Amino acid sequence: MTKPSSLPPPYLSLVTASRNDDHGGDPLRRTQIFVNSFARQCEKHRIPAELILVDWNPVAGRPGLASVLQLPAGSTCCTARVITVPPGLHARVKYAEKLPFFQMIAKNAGIRRARGRFILATNIDIIFSDELMAYIGCQQLDPTKQYRVDRYDIRAGLSENLSLEETIAYAWANPIRQNKRFGPPALVEHLYGADPIRKSCTPDPAVCQRIGGIRLRQEVGANGIELEHSATIEHMHTNACGDFTLMAREAWAAIRGYPEFEAFSMNIDSMGLAAAHYAGYQEISLLPPCVCFHIEHSLGSGWTPEGEKKLFNRLREQNILNPEWPVLLPLVDEMRRTRRALEFNHAGWGYADLDLPEEPLGQPGPAAAPAHAAFAQHPGSAINPAYDLDRLTLAHERRLAATGSVADNGETREIVQLFLPHADGAYSEASSLVFMGSLRDMRTVVFKLDQLSYQHPLRLDPVARLGVLEIAGITLLDIGTGRVLRRYTGADVSSLGLGGTARLFQSDQPLPGGRSDQSIYLLSTGDDPQLFLPPLSEAPTGPLLFLVEQRFLAQ
Repeated sequence: MTKPSSLPPPYLSLVTASRNDDHGGDPLRRTQIFVNSFARQCEKHRIPAELILVDWNPVAGRPGLASVLQLPAGSTCCTARVITVPPGLHARVKYAEKLPFFQMIAKNAGIRRARGRFILATNIDIIFSDELMAYIGCQQLDPTKQYRVDRYDIRAGLSENLSLEETIAYAWANPIRQNKRFGPPALVEHLYGADPIRKSCTPDPAVCQRIGGIRLRQEVGANGIELEHSATIEHMHTNACGDFTLMAREAWAAIRGYPEFEAFSMNIDSMGLAAAHYAGYQEISLLPPCVCFHIEHSLGSGWTPEGEKKLFNRLREQNILNPEWPVLLPLVDEMRRTRRALEFNHAGWGYADLDLPEEPLGQPGPAAAPAHAAFAQHPGSAINPAYDLDRLTLAHERRLAATGSVADNGETREIVQLFLPHADGAYSEASSLVFMGSLRDMRTVVFKLDQLSYQHPLRLDPVARLGVLEIAGITLLDIGTGRVLRRYTGADVSSLGLGGTARLFQSDQPLPGGRSDQSIYLLSTGDDPQLFLPPLSEAPTGPLLFLVEQRFLAQ
């Protein structure tokens, strides 16, 4: 439970979690850079703040984080404390013997004990742009909103001995990639165009006004995009949201923190965003130069495009449960239908019923762990039984088995799913059509559309796997007249929207079976690639056929 304090509550609480291990290479150096930058920016912009670092499952034989990290000299605006979740409590979490660190449960422990009016959940290898901290420093954040920013991955090479100015200058000068929002496609195209890294966005109010479901926010020197209540998860800025999610303390309490799934932390941060959205906390995405920077680390230790395959191979080899979107999306759809957040966790989320040890950052000596009896019977996670991830995953697999997800002779059958938009433009499993079959060779997958909300884009999920997909053509055919309403090939790829884990595949390397310049080539970086087709200009006269000619090339 939260310890009382005589100090006035800070405006901002920064919550992150780690342990003194070798995750990603040099984690202590990256963490000290993070601490130095944040504390100095609080000083520069006069932000009353606290930094909460959750030391999860400290490594035996190594000092705790409180004794190996410290605030920079001259820190008067920012305090820092370490909350320790001892190994005995970690052992109560399912799969504890396979995963040494449960990031989102750890963050919940910090969020639950935060004293700030606003709480920013982030990670240990993040640096904030000075423009972003100046915006926060105005102390005009809206407690009814949730705030997001783009993440810029930058090359490793920073030193903890650099000044704040040198650190920020290095970050801007050494970008690798930009993790920007996935949709709406028209908005992404307007904001970023073809630039791989956009350092500043100046949106046109007239263009933004024509894009449904969003509003342009211009305030205290920053541009932002605000989603309307009707927005679906496809249009939320879920990309790299675990590195920056900022909400009022009351908002975190309303959604009971992140779902405490006992699993690898992938996608759990996005579920937190969705829960907040459907609880009524609209998203505001600040635009560059209000960004956060992520210091690149070793492949396979966390998510990067290059390291994703290595990461997921490791999870599969160790039988570590990973929250997959096909399992989670029915929960998102339920929140959309009911317009409320699901109560994933019970009221004791974040170990509210336990007195976890706390100490100031820079405190010498190991943290004092409470006696094992204090948590010997603790369930480890606050997840409500209805949302146990093992149960949800089993139910999903049984649904797939009932429809025949594996063909005869053990040949893998791919899943192709076409989502028909509801009248409000939202998508759900209930309004989707599913094909399961082999895509080893070029095949035409056919869906019949008896009715269509033609004013909204169709969403095609062409495969539910990692790998490269060739789409020779997508055709929308009027059955009654035999007229081709739309036909898309490689020449039309710019008119299609990309979402989820879909990326355009661009490589000079040969692909199996040759390569046609007329085809669309997609790289699926996960199990949820999405293509969005522009809406029709007029209502169809009758049923339609949707045909997609495709094959799965490589993994």
